[in-house]
Amino acid sequence: MRSAFFLPILRFLSCGSDVVEPKIVGENPFTVRYGETAVVQPKGAILRFEELLGDSRCPLNLVCFWEGRADLRVWFRTPGGEEIYLQLPIYGYVFLPDTARQQYVDTLGYRIKLLQLDPYPRWPVHRAAEEYVALMKVTSL
Repeated sequence: MRSAFFLPILRFLSCGSDVVEPKIVGENPFTVRYGETAVVQPKGAILRFEELLGDSRCPLNLVCFWEGRADLRVWFRTPGGEEIYLQLPIYGYVFLPDTARQQYVDTLGYRIKLLQLDPYPRWPVHRAAEEYVALMKVTSL
């Protein structure tokens, strides 16, 4: 029932003339595509993958001196209406099993964790921001 309350708000907040329904997800890891909005149940927090700020992770088919990193910006809103923009980094060679190296932010009573970012770079392929999908986890603190 809570998600029905947020749908009109999300339609109001969406940009442009195309209205995209938000994705309803649980606190377990979930994917959110570039530009996509997710309503995190059971409490109804809202997260949107706003922007890919850059991806300099070392491609899988190259040897690099530094692992590199990718940064994305997410917009987050609590059920109480508090909102914040966050920059979440992920370093090269970090995948779902690498729990010790995954980055997170604790804010507004939640832990927002970036578990994986796909597609992982390959040389010489350049990916458009719209191709990116973030594997996220949002939990209450």
